[in-house]
Amino acid sequence: MEGTTVSSAPADSGPRDLVRSAPTRGRRFRSLVQRPSTLGAVAVIAVAAPLRAVAVGFALPVLNHPDEPLNVRIGSDMSDQSDWNPHHFNYPSMLYDVVAIFVRIHGWATGQHGSGSARIHIQNIGIAATSEPGLFVALRLLTSVLSVAICLLAYVVVLRVTGRVLAALLAGLLLAVSPTVLTNGVLISPDTYSGVFSALALLGAVAVIRRGRPLDYAVAGIGVGLAAAAKYNAAVVAVALIAAHLIRHRASWWRRPEILLSGAAAVGVFVLVTPAAILDFHSFVAGASAEARHYARGHPGLEGGSLWYYLVALRPDILLLAGAVLSVFCLRGPHRREIVAVLLFAISYGGLLSIENVHFARNLLPLAPALAMLAGFTAASWADQLGRRPRPVRTALAAGSGVVVAAGLAIVASSAAGVFQRLDEHPRREALQWLDAHVPARSRVVIEPYGPYIPPGRHRVTSPGLLVRGQQIPRDTVAVVVTELGSGRFLSQPDRYPTQVARYQALRSRYCLAGRWTDGPWVEVLTPCGPGHR
Repeated sequence: MEGTTVSSAPADSGPRDLVRSAPTRGRRFRSLVQRPSTLGAVAVIAVAAPLRAVAVGFALPVLNHPDEPLNVRIGSDMSDQSDWNPHHFNYPSMLYDVVAIFVRIHGWATGQHGSGSARIHIQNIGIAATSEPGLFVALRLLTSVLSVAICLLAYVVVLRVTGRVLAALLAGLLLAVSPTVLTNGVLISPDTYSGVFSALALLGAVAVIRRGRPLDYAVAGIGVGLAAAAKYNAAVVAVALIAAHLIRHRASWWRRPEILLSGAAAVGVFVLVTPAAILDFHSFVAGASAEARHYARGHPGLEGGSLWYYLVALRPDILLLAGAVLSVFCLRGPHRREIVAVLLFAISYGGLLSIENVHFARNLLPLAPALAMLAGFTAASWADQLGRRPRPVRTALAAGSGVVVAAGLAIVASSAAGVFQRLDEHPRREALQWLDAHVPARSRVVIEPYGPYIPPGRHRVTSPGLLVRGQQIPRDTVAVVVTELGSGRFLSQPDRYPTQVARYQALRSRYCLAGRWTDGPWVEVLTPCGPGHR
């Protein structure tokens, strides 16, 4: 009959023949697993995941990091009070929402319900302890998973743009062993969150350049919104999306409505994650404004010279930084459009960090995946150049490049290997052991921020502010603890802080050095000087 399709299959063909004619699922799986691109991703995970996994339990049940106890306490209060509003907006509410969810799950799993103040005892800035270390391990594990995802996203972007597995592998490994990325990759803070969502936004921006589908614009917009919902400064990643739109459509950019989809996705996701931006607008504006003033006016001991500070902070990641800088020489190559979009974000964000009065190394997290992608693009462009050289020259240059890259990765990896010790901060534990051995129980001990945690009842602890800022010391004090992360950040800059240095010297005229530990951020214990001391 007209319109009827007749199958050409033989009449005796059956299920067995159909099975034989099609590849099995097992073969497809083996083919996928054996692809170089899949093996490259596995290699990135195999390096990144163990480095983070071994560090998630550092120092517990003591909490050395100043932000972790505060972040968890805010999220815990949200969970305990069933409140969607953190009432604290120095950061957007993404991290606090995550903490609240984990606290609720932890309570269901363990039956340990209570207030945030019961879970965490804060003795001073950077000195705290928790009664529920398992909760902190779970939250740190989530951060570590997101940190591994940053490495994978950089790998995927370079692979899609260049098609070169080794260049993509280099980008992923540079982040996997980066001391900056690794250190923040096990902390309960919003920085790794901002880094992974900035990488997602860059993935979407590159896809906009290459294909420009509505889905690509949506992914880029969602990444921008999530990055901003993690930390306000990460919203600068929108520069890459705008640049991608202009690069793709050039003079007709203003007639293309796809960018509006990205904007709607970014705003919608930000409001969804931070509803108080609308529902508690006054508190939201007050918190965000306070953080802006903080970065503009200063943070004692961590202010001024931000550009130089961040360059020094990236010194262990010299290969990452060098590869990104060299990408400017690839702007006439086949990947120039993608390089321009990512590079414009890197310059914009780096410029923002440089003009801020306050500096913290963790602010580099949104920038790190961009630098890795640019380094990967540089490696791919260099490989393209090598392919045009005569065989002997190509072989020699490839071998030399391999040696340089391997040496650079080895240097970075050696620094990454010491991250756990730096996080654990052995000097604090050693100072506590000295106090236990040499100071009678229930004696007065003065401990400034970032010192050892003294369990309740062991000594009479006075926890002032930074000692070099003129804090008074009680007369019955038998030991004073000074720290590198506290007064030490002033003492390392005598030209900038001469008044604080003079106060420390005055303190040393009354209290003599009894012990100093330096296998990490240093901690020193001072005791009253004897009669014969000068």
